[in-house]
Amino acid sequence: MIRSYYENYWRTNKLEKTPYLFWIKKISSTVTLNGKNFLDVGCGDGFLASNFVNKFETYGVDISKMALNKAKNKGIRTEFVDLNTNNLPFENEFFDNISCFEVLEHLLEPLKVTKEINRVLKKGGCFIVSVPNILNIINRIHFLFGNFVDVMDVAHKNNELFSEHIKMFSKDKLEKLLEGANFEITKRYFYFPKKFNEPKWKKIQFLGNIFNVLKIHTIMPSLLALGFLYVCKKKK
Repeated sequence: MIRSYYENYWRTNKLEKTPYLFWIKKISSTVTLNGKNFLDVGCGDGFLASNFVNKFETYGVDISKMALNKAKNKGIRTEFVDLNTNNLPFENEFFDNISCFEVLEHLLEPLKVTKEINRVLKKGGCFIVSVPNILNIINRIHFLFGNFVDVMDVAHKNNELFSEHIKMFSKDKLEKLLEGANFEITKRYFYFPKKFNEPKWKKIQFLGNIFNVLKIHTIMPSLLALGFLYVCKKKK
């Protein structure tokens, strides 16, 4: 059932290329990486993994064969994997670098998958991970008035009953997960939009401008960051 859901997800082009995804693409391209290969876990159509194709032998795994076909056309070596039921089909310490962008919140057991990532990553290897922050200020305002809205998920824009995110992350939750999977965080990046896209929030764009100019979201990320991107290394 999960597989058919994501096949339809990619068939209908449900994934929006949002400013957040472009931010992830930009930040991840600046990370210093070494070695010969790279794995993107939950690569989708390869939009983010394509960053690395010209630098590394780039692999991608995903549950959607339709998405994998698109990723393959971008020069990515693809493997079908249902991360909710299967381990990664690679030997221990096979990869020099691994990413997992906007995937863990969609999984039943994100800690188990993160430990799998640790298993196939070489000692001292680089792991880049991003998740949305459920406790961002916009969600908190909605919750205060009794409304559940996950602003970092497209479901609310389509008036769907539930968010597509099944595990909710805060800054503290992400850091505990990474510690539990034997990763050391070396760099933290925090996302706040430069412009509000939704009409109801455009009225307070001036507040967004202030947050960005003063970089307040980097001072109070648990409250103000809408998403987190962490660079980690596997502990030796």
